[in-house]
Amino acid sequence: MHPDAKYAPGVIAITSNELAINGINIMEVMSCISELLWFVEEKDLLKAYNMPNRLWQINQKLYHKDDQAT
Repeated sequence: MHPDAKYAPGVIAITSNELAINGINIMEVMSCISELLWFVEEKDLLKAYNMPNRLWQINQKLYHKDDQAT
């Protein structure tokens, strides 16, 4: 997890919501300052693994449009 994420409200909620929207059942969540762990069913591993990258790409498109032009 990025060091600044611990100061960002909603990190667990946003990520959990994205998993739910994609039909991924969360079996368990564990968290501490530097790590967030989601346990999902084996059949959902690949989809869950790719989810943070998709969120990052969406974030870049929405909030960093000017950065991409340079």
